[in-house]
Amino acid sequence: FGISDAASAKAMGSVADAVIVGSAFVKSFATLAADEAVEQTVNKVKELRAALDELV
Repeated sequence: FGISDAASAKAMGSVADAVIVGSAFVKSFATLAADEAVEQTVNKVKELRAALDELV
């Protein structure tokens, strides 16, 4: 779906009941070492959550 950053998540979250993010995480695990991928994924989740929290 192309939701891989805070701006996209916020835009979709403003008109949808849910936002699905997957490919951004898969890409991290496919291209980075495991510990780096986990760290990047955790940071991305925090970024997306913060953007979505602005909507409530």
